[in-house]
Amino acid sequence: MTNQSQILEQMQKLVMNIIQNGQTTIDEAHKMDELEKQLHKERCFKKSKNTNYPNQGEEIANLFFQEKFPDAIEKMYEYKIPPVDFFGFIEYQYDDEHEDEDEIEIFTSSFIEKVNQDYKARCEA
Repeated sequence: MTNQSQILEQMQKLVMNIIQNGQTTIDEAHKMDELEKQLHKERCFKKSKNTNYPNQGEEIANLFFQEKFPDAIEKMYEYKIPPVDFFGFIEYQYDDEHEDEDEIEIFTSSFIEKVNQDYKARCEA
């Protein structure tokens, strides 16, 4: 499990605990802030070299949205972002308020499987 995956898992558990309790404690709020700080240090959240995108994850997502599949895989390889981290980023980043929220419908299970296969093949090349 990658560091980003571990952070997202901790955040999800924290959110579920907050939902179950119906309120947030000060400690939980501080813990969530700390986890978000850690998360934004991960590769998907690092500033993109392409000034059109705020971070590397959104740059890759937009390549997929533009149907530039090979370019997106190559960018994942270049930035050392494994599929598990990219799709964790998508789940976290593209919420109801994100301007491209509707675009993520392309990430079906078969699409994700193809990304996993192609990324693995690229790493082995």
